Amino acid sequence: MLVAGDRDWGFPVEGVRAVYERALPFHRASGPAYGLQILVFDGEHSFPEEARQQMYEFVDRALKG
Repeated sequence: MLVAGDRDWGFPVEGVRAVYERALPFHRASGPAYGLQILVFDGEHSFPEEARQQMYEFVDRALKG
């Protein structure tokens, strides 16, 4: 799971989206059950509570996978 703020000056969201698109073919070839995800939130370089909760859920699904 990739998480990014839409106004992050250190990790511009365009670059995060490009990494996501580039990773998709490799991810699809490996076939994990939990899926590759991207979460773009309204904000700068941070990890807000909502994003953390979604990441925890993602990791839980992946570990149970």
